[in-house]
Amino acid sequence: MLAAARKVAAVRARVQGLGAVWQCERWQHSELGSTVHPGGEGGYCGLYPGHVPTSPLQKALLAVGSGVAALLDPYRHDSVAVLGETTGQLALRSLRDQMKRDPEGQSILQERPRIRLSTLDMSALGALPNGTLGREYLRFLQTNVSVGEA
Repeated sequence: MLAAARKVAAVRARVQGLGAVWQCERWQHSELGSTVHPGGEGGYCGLYPGHVPTSPLQKALLAVGSGVAALLDPYRHDSVAVLGETTGQLALRSLRDQMKRDPEGQSILQERPRIRLSTLDMSALGALPNGTLGREYLRFLQTNVSVGEA
């Protein structure tokens, strides 16, 4: 996963040179992630430290390039990650809006609970039918996460 993040950063660095410098202006990401304006606390501009803001043109170039690479080789996890990162904003907003309309979704948005192995009922997840989100999440954890990591 760290290698994919490094590749994404390298691609972003290359794309940064293609377009005009993207200036940080007013950020409106309060519900999708906190941001800090340049000169503000933390001294960075973006969604998180190390975030490289991209212009709409840069996002489009990244989306097209990573989309083609992902179609040609679906095992290129870095391409799939870049595609999701550059095109996922509309889907996330739609998901957030749907959650706001649902009482349980509103509660999740307000409480912002953290999912940890200590808070999961593994036996309940294991009892779910194959193909359900909970059962597949358990399978993912069993395959990819050791107890010390979570």
